Amino acid sequence: PAIPAAGLAAGGFVPSDPRDIATDFDPVNDRESYGFAAHAEFALGNTTLKSISSYRHSNYALLAGADGTSATLGQINYFTKSARQYSQELQLSGDVGSLKFLLGAYYFDEKVKGGSIIPLNLQLLGGPDLLTQGLSNLGTLHRKAAAGFGQLDYDLSDQLTLTLGGRYSWEEYNVDDFTSFDLSTPYPPYVDLLVPVNHGGGNSATDKSFTPKFQISYKPRQDMMFYVSVSKGFKSGGFDIGTTTPGFEPETLWAYEGGIKSTFADGRVRINAAGFYYDYTNLQVSKVLFNVVQILNAASSVVYGAEAELTIIPVDGFQIDASPAWLHTEYKDFETANPSFPGESLAEQDRSGNQLIQAPEMTFNLGAQYSWNMPDGRMTLRGEMKYQDRIYFTAFNEKPVSRQPNTKFNAFLNYEGDSWDVSLYVLNLTNKTTVANALAAGIIFGAPVLGTLEPPRTYGIKVGYRF
Repeated sequence: PAIPAAGLAAGGFVPSDPRDIATDFDPVNDRESYGFAAHAEFALGNTTLKSISSYRHSNYALLAGADGTSATLGQINYFTKSARQYSQELQLSGDVGSLKFLLGAYYFDEKVKGGSIIPLNLQLLGGPDLLTQGLSNLGTLHRKAAAGFGQLDYDLSDQLTLTLGGRYSWEEYNVDDFTSFDLSTPYPPYVDLLVPVNHGGGNSATDKSFTPKFQISYKPRQDMMFYVSVSKGFKSGGFDIGTTTPGFEPETLWAYEGGIKSTFADGRVRINAAGFYYDYTNLQVSKVLFNVVQILNAASSVVYGAEAELTIIPVDGFQIDASPAWLHTEYKDFETANPSFPGESLAEQDRSGNQLIQAPEMTFNLGAQYSWNMPDGRMTLRGEMKYQDRIYFTAFNEKPVSRQPNTKFNAFLNYEGDSWDVSLYVLNLTNKTTVANALAAGIIFGAPVLGTLEPPRTYGIKVGYRF
């Protein structure tokens, strides 16, 4: 808020209604996707062979103003073209006495063409009102992945089960990308002045990781289980197209969890609860540099918390359910510059102790419903309350780039018949305005906060038929 917005200084304005926009062109948000999947299972005595095949294709185009005002000092064009991916998984599962086993293999191949084009107005530099080619980053990302995995569940007794699992992952990815920065050629039309980019460390990389799992579960009775588990997670690295920086590194996670799953009172009370501790290394974090999202690695991060699910049926037909959660998150040993704040554009500062993005400290969901029989079906009236604490959209934990704590209410009237399902619903009953996502745009635009809103009050009818 303390930084003058370039669009306002150029005579532009911002609408008073947050659901209106001010721009001299129609924004675009077009998405097209289709996919195919095939599942097949074969019984082989005491074992089962399962095959899962899938293919997906998508296109995406986004066009919006870069400064958030009617002055339109810049445009944002994000797009992907002919993005496609396919995968194949095989699983062999079965049991031998007290031992259950699952063995599998997985293959994945993906190619994505896309990038960003950001035309810029010379008014940003004190020049005439002329839109130029600005910044362009385009490229093709190709990724191949393969993995082998397995899990063994062995019953040490009628009450005690030991689980051992593991997965070996291999991923190879490369980028063929181009960039240009041109403030002399008018826009439109777009002019291809791209030059090839060479990343530090090369334009290809390979990641490998072994991720084990250990779990012990104890069942004192049939409808109660205690468990503790330790597992490792892996997320591969990649490249930011149009930059000369090295690719970002893979992140790893050690997860420690313990909990209980149980039912009481002849099924009228169900309690599931868990506590967990996550230790991240090289956590991948996004930040906006000149209106382009880039990925970097935080040295380490810690997440721990607890969550529970409670369902109570005090009388036939009436149900109450609640799910509270508490979460503590913080970056550790993380230094980076805030490119949208004057004086920090190049200077790195310690962000250790900041809250992770999209990680509310407290959430609480509460629901109640009553069901009764109808001719050839059953009717249910349900109400919900959902509370979420403040979340930040960047690692810099700036309140203007966050969503404040909010509570929302939903209502449903559902009918379930032998073949037909009908649902009347009202979402966001009080019509609360909340931010879905936000970013602070580049300092050249005065770092305006741009983003999207979650839907307003929404009501409708949903009909389903089973055959």
